[in-house]
Amino acid sequence: MLISLRTAALVLGLATAPFAAAAQTAAPTAAPSAEAVTKTQMGAWSLVCAQAGAPCLMEQTGAGPDGNDLVKAQLRKIDPQETPQGTVDTVFTVFVPLGVLLKAGLAVRIDGGEELRGPYDICDRNGCVLQTVLPAAMVAQMKKGVTAKFTMVAPPNKEMASSLSLSGFTAAYGALKK
Repeated sequence: MLISLRTAALVLGLATAPFAAAAQTAAPTAAPSAEAVTKTQMGAWSLVCAQAGAPCLMEQTGAGPDGNDLVKAQLRKIDPQETPQGTVDTVFTVFVPLGVLLKAGLAVRIDGGEELRGPYDICDRNGCVLQTVLPAAMVAQMKKGVTAKFTMVAPPNKEMASSLSLSGFTAAYGALKK
């Protein structure tokens, strides 16, 4: 993993939607109080910033077919790092509820393009988390895209999907700072 646990704890501690309980369980530090966090809506994305000078993140929560929250995606900037895929400067964190098949991982597809699949990093009593660096090519696809579709598998091999709008993605991403 390219980021430190302390950095991950900060990102997870800023979670403010239904998956915040899972994030706070994983984070050894306390989450900022509601008064210390500002939230700005940019299209379908929220820009969440701690006023104490901590970095901001962008996030969106998507519902499943039953209307309940199924996926929460967050992005935040980090110092540029060299990887085999090239330079990366974005951490992508996705929260899903319990009950997913861990071996199947989580898939994301931008506008029907190539499916990318990744493993979950951790699950606790509140849900499962996938956290990875996001290659610049994927960020570029999201900036040009309309929809990001997240697919997970639940027993017995039943696919569950949630789509997030990419409306406002470019503006929110442009407002992120390390």
